[in-house]
Amino acid sequence: MTLATRTVTLPGGLQATLVHQPQADRAAALARVAAGSHHEPSRFPGLAHLLEHLLFYGGERYQDDDRLMGWVQRQGGSVNATTLARHSAFFFEVAADALADGVARLQEMLQAPLLLREDIQREVAVIDAEYRLIQQHEPSRREAAGATPPARPRRGAAFR
Repeated sequence: MTLATRTVTLPGGLQATLVHQPQADRAAALARVAAGSHHEPSRFPGLAHLLEHLLFYGGERYQDDDRLMGWVQRQGGSVNATTLARHSAFFFEVAADALADGVARLQEMLQAPLLLREDIQREVAVIDAEYRLIQQHEPSRREAAGATPPARPRRGAAFR
């Protein structure tokens, strides 16, 4: 089966690739941003992850219960995000007829986030709690240590 795809530019400049599957009753959107943890200043480790959290607080138009996360959950859908080394991704899935409303919320949170001081303080505490939880989980500590490049190459690590 060949899926029909089309790339469009939405108001505000966000580019979207649409994949049409006529029999589907659910729809999903994913926004991938070419910035991740390797792009954050060394003085602010964790800034990319913090921004990932803060963006879900919405913008001027969609706030409180109307922002993406709460809205998607009320639609019976799912929503999440991830921050990796070189990119961050934000995604959600809802009923097909609700996709446009979800994309509008996703676009606003990425293009015009509020970034309020009280939200920043709240999310710093949330991320700190996540960090403390991971510190107690041995497999997570090993994975994090292997994913972080050393500041200086270790002896014997050079390619020959």
